[in-house]
Amino acid sequence: MIKITILSGPFRGRSRTFIGTNLLLSARPLALGEEVKPGELFAGFLAHEDAWEVDYSQATPEEAQIWFLADLAARVNKALLDGRSVRFMDREWSWKPGDDLLRLIGEVEDTIADSGFMITLESDDENGLVIGTRGLE
Repeated sequence: MIKITILSGPFRGRSRTFIGTNLLLSARPLALGEEVKPGELFAGFLAHEDAWEVDYSQATPEEAQIWFLADLAARVNKALLDGRSVRFMDREWSWKPGDDLLRLIGEVEDTIADSGFMITLESDDENGLVIGTRGLE
């Protein structure tokens, strides 16, 4: 089970709970049991410039993997758009208007994927997004 809470914007404080990728409770505009694509849900948060947190404490390993990958991709995108840096191992990325944002996001994702490490979210705050490692995959 995954619980996502909106931290900013007009829906601040609202939470939604998912079993797998299905909504557990009815919540407009979604219906009970409706399947959600995690990447699309986080893209919606980005479009509305909302901040969010995800509670993975009751997630199955499969749920955690599906949701964490989409969550992390959205956090990388948001950090770069907000002018904050993204740090992973010995690398740091930042975006400036005029740079190719999609290429930069792809470079971050490729570096993480090619590292062979399991990853964690160390921090995501005004100082930037810090992605940590936790053993080999």
